[in-house]
Amino acid sequence: DRSRIGDEDFYRLTCFREKDTPMYIYVGSKDFFSRRLRMTMGVPGSRMKYDSRMLNYSMYEGVMIPDESIVHQGSIEQKSKVIYYKLDVELDDKEFRVPLF
Repeated sequence: DRSRIGDEDFYRLTCFREKDTPMYIYVGSKDFFSRRLRMTMGVPGSRMKYDSRMLNYSMYEGVMIPDESIVHQGSIEQKSKVIYYKLDVELDDKEFRVPLF
């Protein structure tokens, strides 16, 4: 459906998993980029609200990616910004081994 948050217009996708609360994906009505993701997640012993906003997109190696975002998870706010992006990097298989503690 159509949705408005503040002064921004979105298409809102309402997604359901079995026996779970909905997840909402907000797509920009002008550029069709994913702009926001909202849901309530189950964590051991409780539920936690999750809200992720994609603030900026940039072109890296011909691919448009979200490169700046803010996530609110419970009472924690986390900001992230891509500073380097490389597509199809060759990685050694040992990079994917389970760490030993």
